[in-house]
Amino acid sequence: MNLSDFSKHILCPKNKVCYPTLVKHTFGDVTGAENILGASGTTTLTYSSDTAPKLILDLGESSVGGYPVFKIKSYTGEKPVIRLAYADWYDYIMDETYGENGDFRRGCCKYLGVELPVLPGDPNRFNLFTISREGEYISPLVQGQERWLMIKLETPGTSVEIEYAYIYYTSDDSAYDGGFECSNPDLTKLWYASCWTCQIATINNSHAWDNLNSTLLLRTLAKGNDAGYYKDGVSLTDYVMEFDGAISRNPQMCSGIGVLLRATDITSGYVIFVNLDGTVQAFVRKNNTYFVLTTKKLDFEVIDNKFYHFTASAKGNVITLSIDGNNVLEFTNDTYPVGSFGFCQTTEKFAVAKNLTVSNDEGVIWKDDFSKNLDAYEFTRSKPFVSDGAKRDRLPWIGDLDWAGRNIYYAFRNFTPMPETLRMFAFHQTSEGFVWGTCYPENTQKPEEKDYGYYESDIFSAWIVPTLADYLLFTGDKDFCRELYPTIKADVDYLWRFVESDGLFNQRYATSKGLWDHTLNDMGKFTYNNLIISEAFGEAAYIAKELGLEDDAKEFSMRKETVRKAIRENFTSPEGYLTKSLTNRDFCEMSNAMALSLAYFDDRNHAAAALEALLNRTPGHGKTTTLMIRGAYMYDFDVEAISTLIQPGYRYVHEGAEFVAFDPLYNPNFDFASLHIHPANWVKALNDWRGPATTWECMTYPPFKDSKGEAWGDRSHPDTAVAHILTAYMLGVMPEKPGFKTFTVAPHTALLDYAKGIIPSKFGDIFASWKKENDVLTLSVDFAGENELAGIKLKADDAKTFVVTVNGKKASQKSNDGEYIYF
Repeated sequence: MNLSDFSKHILCPKNKVCYPTLVKHTFGDVTGAENILGASGTTTLTYSSDTAPKLILDLGESSVGGYPVFKIKSYTGEKPVIRLAYADWYDYIMDETYGENGDFRRGCCKYLGVELPVLPGDPNRFNLFTISREGEYISPLVQGQERWLMIKLETPGTSVEIEYAYIYYTSDDSAYDGGFECSNPDLTKLWYASCWTCQIATINNSHAWDNLNSTLLLRTLAKGNDAGYYKDGVSLTDYVMEFDGAISRNPQMCSGIGVLLRATDITSGYVIFVNLDGTVQAFVRKNNTYFVLTTKKLDFEVIDNKFYHFTASAKGNVITLSIDGNNVLEFTNDTYPVGSFGFCQTTEKFAVAKNLTVSNDEGVIWKDDFSKNLDAYEFTRSKPFVSDGAKRDRLPWIGDLDWAGRNIYYAFRNFTPMPETLRMFAFHQTSEGFVWGTCYPENTQKPEEKDYGYYESDIFSAWIVPTLADYLLFTGDKDFCRELYPTIKADVDYLWRFVESDGLFNQRYATSKGLWDHTLNDMGKFTYNNLIISEAFGEAAYIAKELGLEDDAKEFSMRKETVRKAIRENFTSPEGYLTKSLTNRDFCEMSNAMALSLAYFDDRNHAAAALEALLNRTPGHGKTTTLMIRGAYMYDFDVEAISTLIQPGYRYVHEGAEFVAFDPLYNPNFDFASLHIHPANWVKALNDWRGPATTWECMTYPPFKDSKGEAWGDRSHPDTAVAHILTAYMLGVMPEKPGFKTFTVAPHTALLDYAKGIIPSKFGDIFASWKKENDVLTLSVDFAGENELAGIKLKADDAKTFVVTVNGKKASQKSNDGEYIYF
């Protein structure tokens, strides 16, 4: 068994240039449509009738995200306009009213109080390009995830001949170190879809500038600096800067391109904006503040996406700008006698540039065709990070990172974006210890005291602790954990302040987001909050112990047990499951699912009561359901666990005042949609050709069709990924000591015939496989590194005969308690 055995399942594209895979529909006069799939020849759209010509293209089940690129071979008519629109779900791109704007309109997702997606993600799900030249067109903003691409010609009496169109993939494309396969092909695909979701949601960077195909892509970031400049030019005096520039269209605002001259640092210099409305504006920029010098109106039309040749000159105190050889602006100012050159974009101005040359009387100072890296320039940058989703948020969220991490560790040995994301959150910690729930990756300003960020949530703050603990357990990276330990200690000390004399964490108003909704209001003593807080204390104790900090470990363990004891005393129902809060004694789905996943219930009967209550409800949230599945496996309710994953196993759906029995094992095609119920459903979502092979936000299926152009829900959410469940429980390989230094094998074989996989670890790869045939279970475990096998645990009723080999040698049975067999 080696990695090549699993490569056929991988969904990550092998090439960053991702052409459409299928022409789904054509409308109007379209010829040579199939040529746009990357074949030879061209595709021509001609607007000669009442029907605007357009193509609906399928980008494939990988549903990549990145920069839209297309090439025009020829065109006719006056200023043809091409529209590109994007959607992750087929019904949205086909919507007659909203489809041409993609699957959501700008500004419709506002629950954070900030605009999503964040730059350099495109806030729109469509682009407009005026065609005024032959050659390649590139959008300088990223479209995060799309399976469906619309290309439409907007202008009657025109035609365009397109040579190619593709998405240039911009997220993670790491080679796999691990793999998984089982007898259920849907679950095998789900493992790779889960890992792929983590990849597409892993953003390689949030940079203000990028380059592609010898083109500089210019934009700014919400928490970045507007300007970028050539680092070695700050002592320059007189020079001439020449380049070819094109302004990208912004559907809501006037876009433009900004030329930066005489910059002594990233906050200063002269800025000249040339805008699509035909204005030219000159500013003195001091400490990121713009002071108007002059504004002029051009005597010609500025066309979007048309390349103009810009020549900017700084000689003495005279600054001039010409476009295509025509002088359009000149001013005199003495503020900056020296300084470098570059570009400056505000948040609504997007542009591209090519062929930069800077010279003075002595010759060429700098020349760049933007075909290589941009190391010579200073501009806002970020490290790679794992985001909440590629399409919408494009921000890291600490409350979701733990779910993503567990999948990443089973697929990749060294996944740099994970520690970098944790560093971002450590940076966004207040002096009192509170960790922000989400942050801008490019931000360099530490939060002030009592600044609780964009998502004021104590439970999100607490999540950094189990996330780091998982990172330690799966990677064994103690050096990184030592680096972040002060953050962890400050966070749990902050949380302990609000644990009162009864042992319960009391949620205050100022940081009360994130329980039942996204608003500040959930004050009081809640079961779910207390479970997460107690888990933070327990995981802090684990980290401290592994780092040799025994006193801290002892203190944090005491805190965990204090809260756990109070939970049992205050939130346990007579039936044995958990209620919502001190004042609300209703069953709490989130709390009971979380409790199962944390092995909170000491008594298996209480775990059974919680699971039974969960199974009697329709699963409305994939993240909560994954916790339930994980917990079901931990308590050996294997059939319930795998049934819920294959086809959500909540056995009753509500229809009016009655309950309709539903058992997924006997009725897997039950029509939830007929009851207007949208439960979490991985397998059906994954196999629906209308959408991507990724895990979704909430995993509700089928999606609501009538979105009214506001389908901002993200279909690239790693917090509903479940690869870790398949490897850790179905295959059965779990770490016991950090980095799999020691590990156990305890497969859960219900409803499967075989499973096999490779688990990457710091100490060496682990190869595991099992197979059931003719009432014989054969298990093989191989490892050649410094790992140690702590033990093998098999269920006695899985087979009559067990054949176990470890590193090619037959293993001896150590014990048999009637329920389990140990090797």
